[in-house]
Amino acid sequence: MVLLLIIVLHLLLSTPLQAEELSEELLNQIESQRLYDSPSWRALIHLPKGTKESYSRDEKFFLSRRRDDPRQELISSVRKLVVEEDKALLCRFPARVEWLYKVFRVKRSPAVCPELEGWIADIAPKGATLVFADAFMNNPASMFGHTFLRIDNHYSSTPLLAYGSHYAAHTGEDVGPAYALKGIFGGYHGYFSLAPYYQSVSAYNDIERRDLWEYQLNLSEEEVRFLLKHLWELRGVPFGYYYFDENCSYHLLGLLDVARPGLQLQEKALPWVIPVDTLKIITKSGVVAGEPVFRAARTSKLIALFDKLDKEERQLSTGVARGEREVAEVMSRPLRRGLVLDAAFEYLDQEGGDGARKRSILSARSKVEGEEITVTPPVMPPHGGHPSRRVKVGGGVTDSSPFASIELRPSYHSLEDPSGGYADGLSIELLAPSLLLNESGVEVERFTVVNLLSLYPWDEVFRKISWGATLRYDDLLFSKKRGGVFDLSLGVTTRFGPLTSYTLLGPRIEGEGLDVAPYLRVGGYGDLSPTLRILGEGYGGWNGGYQGGISLAARLSITERYSLMLEGKGMSSRDERVALSLLYYW
Repeated sequence: MVLLLIIVLHLLLSTPLQAEELSEELLNQIESQRLYDSPSWRALIHLPKGTKESYSRDEKFFLSRRRDDPRQELISSVRKLVVEEDKALLCRFPARVEWLYKVFRVKRSPAVCPELEGWIADIAPKGATLVFADAFMNNPASMFGHTFLRIDNHYSSTPLLAYGSHYAAHTGEDVGPAYALKGIFGGYHGYFSLAPYYQSVSAYNDIERRDLWEYQLNLSEEEVRFLLKHLWELRGVPFGYYYFDENCSYHLLGLLDVARPGLQLQEKALPWVIPVDTLKIITKSGVVAGEPVFRAARTSKLIALFDKLDKEERQLSTGVARGEREVAEVMSRPLRRGLVLDAAFEYLDQEGGDGARKRSILSARSKVEGEEITVTPPVMPPHGGHPSRRVKVGGGVTDSSPFASIELRPSYHSLEDPSGGYADGLSIELLAPSLLLNESGVEVERFTVVNLLSLYPWDEVFRKISWGATLRYDDLLFSKKRGGVFDLSLGVTTRFGPLTSYTLLGPRIEGEGLDVAPYLRVGGYGDLSPTLRILGEGYGGWNGGYQGGISLAARLSITERYSLMLEGKGMSSRDERVALSLLYYW
């Protein structure tokens, strides 16, 4: 009992004892101005208002060893700098020290940190750019896209020699379910890093074949230098990493809050953080200067090349690249030889073709004139697309009775949504419940755990497989009940002008008995105007007999946030239904 009393007294008195070591003037300034609660201080210790603990998981990042007390951390920092005059603080927390000098106007130490100064001199910062990498379906961590900062420099006119600052999880060798579960429930630490920008361009543009969008920020050189000092403080400091909230985009907002505390971007983020939504937050904050710059992926450049060719030239170019036709044939025919050879070489290089054939193409290419190819960026940049959250409210009739319905989708995009700002043929929906109100009462009509669809057109140039995967609670195909459904399908997609069609085949598992059946999906969609899209899909399976269904829909965009949808559905084991719904995005 005595020991417990001693511990309680120590905890109660520890803060006043440390505070007494400071002058009355400093204490009055801290308390009267509530400096420990200022956005700038909270940003430096990654403890925004509304959070109970700092996002940093390393107690060594805190001089007070307290992740939950901004006041105590400020007092400990002032005591270290002013009372103890700890010179090591200059190298360990340079941004924090600069802030303390500025706020408290105490005498600056003549000491410097040579390692830090040399590091900043090598980077030579003059500005910053926000970079968005398009969604990448082959990596779960990049399905929604990725955002990071580029630190632009004085000594080079090309941004490729700048540096990129990323926040990412250290996942080790984990793959599959372990990777997904740890990423969702915080099983990984995340770290900030700094690397040459050309490495990022190589990884995203060339290897993963993702387009990049570069948003120049209006941060001053002084603000960027301060941001760099903070990144120095974060070297090797672990943070929590959660796939849906404490991710790359959320912590990017935190970095911008450090550079310009008045933005308070992290406080504007919703609990479910997605890169395109953070782009909207940042562009609306006034920190973006001008329109974004589009940096096309190698695949986008290749598409632009082949779009320039006519049918005969395309066939010859792909034939040369695949070794089905000879380079000499190009040189002997009255074609646009430079374009044909450029397309052949780029295709072969992206597909990892043999070196001898590439050298043969390059040799022939050096003897003919070429033509400059520019990639036209999408009409709408990613921040201009619809917000990722959606609620769908509507009503309709079945063969027997009227009904009303409401569906909430936390993220992200589907084929029925406006496509501007999103990759065409991409669908990602997560954790979306749908309720049905009819004469029998309220019931759960459907609950989508995950619905993924990646449609990539198959043609004589790009022979890529399309695929889809779904896990949900829904109407069962082979009975009149509802239950769990899982399907995984592969197939091909073709494009005819404004219309896109797809055919997917794979296994479907459903119901309590986990019945397995072959499952076929044949569908299509197209934009009849910038605001009107039509969609349709027929589906069916065989399990002791054929059962199938069909769905048709038309969606009309009214504004960025509102759309109307008319849809009809029918299944072998269900009544037909027609519904009109209002879609609201936020």
